[in-house]
Amino acid sequence: MANFFFFTDPSLLDAQLASQAFGPAGTSAGKDLFRITDVHTSTSTNLPAVAICDGVLCAQEDDQGALTLILKPSQTPPFEPPVVSYFIHKGVAKTSLLNGDQILGVVVA
Repeated sequence: MANFFFFTDPSLLDAQLASQAFGPAGTSAGKDLFRITDVHTSTSTNLPAVAICDGVLCAQEDDQGALTLILKPSQTPPFEPPVVSYFIHKGVAKTSLLNGDQILGVVVA
């Protein structure tokens, strides 16, 4: 079985609203809506977001200089349902991962 770990500093997160939670999200134009992700917000400018698993990582820089990290696990996550093929983290500050030419906090095993 694959090991997957996700964490941050929960004391820096704002209280999650019901409309931001995974699951049923009301209706629109007579159709039921379902949120397939959780949304967590923070007013902190230094909020760590960490996902750990074996896989392939791709980083893309946007026009504002923030990164989008795309993580493709090498094994199927043990989640029931939905099946997860990729984890996507948007708006990651480059300074939280890079210091000049050094990559911070990355462990390759």
